[in-house]
Amino acid sequence: MAHKRQNESPKYSANGLDAFGVSQLGKGSSKVTPYPEDARPNPFLSRDYEALNSRLVQNVRIEAHTRGIGGMALHMRKQIVATASDDCTWKIFNMETQENIMTGEGHKDWIAGVDFHPAGSHLVTCGSDRSLKLWDFITSGIAHTF
Repeated sequence: MAHKRQNESPKYSANGLDAFGVSQLGKGSSKVTPYPEDARPNPFLSRDYEALNSRLVQNVRIEAHTRGIGGMALHMRKQIVATASDDCTWKIFNMETQENIMTGEGHKDWIAGVDFHPAGSHLVTCGSDRSLKLWDFITSGIAHTF
């Protein structure tokens, strides 16, 4: 087995791997990288795409929040959807009747994400106020703040 001399630099292939097939990204060499430069424009922005599925049609529009929606989650067993918004609230809607079932306020800034607990009894939200909140449906309040 040949040993590398101290001053000899490793040999890289065009895909950023060394002679043994090991990635060398982040290991001191910033000259060789398989990633494009950050300043390049996105080539996919100018393309026209066909609809994903012609059966997907918007049937109902719900005015849910006063600002943009940053996240949403579907319940595993029930026909409900939770939304998280830039207006610092989350809401749960019945998808069949489009009725607002529950609204939560407690974050100090916009809410980025929302998801249901696997058991379906709690909701977790995260926001730009750098907090996670666990909401309890039984007490209709915050169970924990992390």
